[in-house]
Amino acid sequence: MSFSTFQFSQEVLRAIEDMEYHTPTNIQTQTIPVILEGKDVLGRSHTGTGKTAAYGLPLVEMLNPTYKMPQALIICPTRELVIQVTDELRKFSKYKEGIKCVPIFGGYPIDYQIKMLKKGCSIIIGTPGRILDHLRRKTLKLNFINHVVLDEADEMLNMGFKEDIESILEEIHQEHQTLMFSATMPKEILEIAKYYQNKPVHIEIKEKQKTVHTIDQLYFEVHKARKVDVLQVLMKVYPAKLTMIFCNTKKSVDEVSEELSKTNLPVVAIHGDMKQSVRSRVMEQFKTQQATVLVATDVAARGLDIDNVDLVINYDLPQEQEFYVHRIGRTGRIGRNGQACTLISGSKEKLQLQQLCKYIKYDIPKGELPTSGEIKEIYFEQMYQKILAQEANDKEIWNVLKALRQRGLDDNQIMYGLIAQLYQLPDLNNLEIDDSEAVRKKVFRNGTTKLQLSVGRNDGVAPNHIVAAIAEEAKISNNYIGKIEVRKTESFVEVPKDYALQIIRSMHKKTINNVPVVIKEELKKRRK
Repeated sequence: MSFSTFQFSQEVLRAIEDMEYHTPTNIQTQTIPVILEGKDVLGRSHTGTGKTAAYGLPLVEMLNPTYKMPQALIICPTRELVIQVTDELRKFSKYKEGIKCVPIFGGYPIDYQIKMLKKGCSIIIGTPGRILDHLRRKTLKLNFINHVVLDEADEMLNMGFKEDIESILEEIHQEHQTLMFSATMPKEILEIAKYYQNKPVHIEIKEKQKTVHTIDQLYFEVHKARKVDVLQVLMKVYPAKLTMIFCNTKKSVDEVSEELSKTNLPVVAIHGDMKQSVRSRVMEQFKTQQATVLVATDVAARGLDIDNVDLVINYDLPQEQEFYVHRIGRTGRIGRNGQACTLISGSKEKLQLQQLCKYIKYDIPKGELPTSGEIKEIYFEQMYQKILAQEANDKEIWNVLKALRQRGLDDNQIMYGLIAQLYQLPDLNNLEIDDSEAVRKKVFRNGTTKLQLSVGRNDGVAPNHIVAAIAEEAKISNNYIGKIEVRKTESFVEVPKDYALQIIRSMHKKTINNVPVVIKEELKKRRK
């Protein structure tokens, strides 16, 4: 099944394609048609099964973009989930002009939230306490709410929000659709469903075995800009007959495979933009071990059934947690031992990793990369073994050696050239993340400069959006970003002088919070 089966509008399908969601998860397959029919849903599904898209996509499809009053209310237990859901919904609605999302949660200036609510929006995503706060202030009205979502309902009950949830639901007087999602179904959840839902369709996604005990799982904290170097090291530390590297985007697949090819690795790539004939050829090369490294997206790798994959590397954390299980399940088959390594960068991905561990019910240990000295020893030993394995009985090889000597090369020159190709060390500096204050001071040692951005509060931009965008595009640690000042129509961010040009170039023609941004060094600083 594909998402086109649900007969979404072209705008929604285009957004889905941008996110590279081609095949719905179980919860999406069962839930989306029911929601589109306007029925209430009581869904039992764990975090990471894709339930945000399960309710978010049909909501975006059904909302009227011409209305300025909130039509959908999504209640979440934590501010982190509110932010996560908001980000997802903005991606789903990016091509549906007029659909706006406003997150409201505690610990954030309420005046700014009030200003955003006054501008009008389609979807409110919030925590129970802050939603009630706005209702009491009369800054939020629920007169036009047609859809209500309770996300992680059991978690909200565990946190003591039962009365708050009931108070919010009592404020919605008109007929509406109520969607409840919960990992467990305690008595209190069923009572709320009975009282506030109208003949809900019960949907349950049963848990599958989430981890394979024959797979050794590790995560490594690395600089984003050093991921390819770390890939090379990991493939030396964990030598494998077949290695699969998973990326979240087609662009990353192309970039990673191109960089690895430069090191003479037999690498192939596969993603959704490739013709079927090319994909079939790539899969055949990998199955027959003509190529021993495959770089792929989740969608492109589906249906690829190979038993002797020894190593799986998550270059990116998967977009859905259940994809992690699918990925690492490629190794450790038929009783064999397997190795799975995951690369993470920054505090946001650390939080995602914690959520993943909770989902799979296993604390993935942190792996330590070998020291530069140890890496050199590993590379040397593997080069030695390659040379030792060569049989010196190929006449053609001896003829080539003879011809090289006749060209004037002595044996030392020949050996040096060949060893240089076999013994290709990556740059061994700063392979691991180091967010210590010492590193921060070192980065800022040559002084700072202030960058001016063409986006501000009027664009719905907050400091966390700026940090995330710069860190992602410039491939730098969050700690390399200094003070941020967000004004109405512009923003200013302090960065190390040494990184200013890199940031400006990497942000060219990019967006922050889905708003195109122009970034330049502040005029006063340039005059100096």
